[in-house]
Amino acid sequence: NPHRSMCDKVSNVVASACGAWKKWSDAKALPQLDVCVAGGGMKTMTIGLVALEYLWHQAWVQSIDQAKSGLQATLIIRHPEDGKLYVNFDREIMQLIRETKCLIRMDIEVPESARLVLREDKFKSYFNNLTSALEQYAAVVEMVLLVTSPLPKPQLQDMERKIQPGMVTLTWTSMNIDGYLHRIHSGLAKLDDLVIKIRDLSLI
Repeated sequence: NPHRSMCDKVSNVVASACGAWKKWSDAKALPQLDVCVAGGGMKTMTIGLVALEYLWHQAWVQSIDQAKSGLQATLIIRHPEDGKLYVNFDREIMQLIRETKCLIRMDIEVPESARLVLREDKFKSYFNNLTSALEQYAAVVEMVLLVTSPLPKPQLQDMERKIQPGMVTLTWTSMNIDGYLHRIHSGLAKLDDLVIKIRDLSLI
């Protein structure tokens, strides 16, 4: 992943800061919280806390667009080596969602651009649904190879046409993913039924 390094760095900063900020949130509310330091004298801890918050918050905000770019990816890709179809979902999106929720719970300002991705359940549902569909399709194709009949080929080509939009035009921000999934599952059910009937006839 081209932006994984940046996301990992920001994730580590946010994760550490979430714990630190929760621990010291009461201290932040104090305008002058003086603590002893090794060299003697007094320092104001709230200054350090505010600086820490500012630094990791700015780094996190700057990483949002990079993380969100994964939403512009197509739903499905074909592996160039094994030719198999895979769900094309960037897991960094889920990390961004978790971080955004963490910051909201802590009453820290979150840009509107980050709030727009707070569809965790929807993304998970799409991912699981697509994964299941592709696994079922792979199983049907394997069954066709075992049957070795030319009869399902037009249906296989039709199924490929149904899948194609997810490889070319549909992204994770598209509005018609539900309809796309419905067409795929409907096509798979018909194809699966046809292949089973052909297989049963070949056994007679």
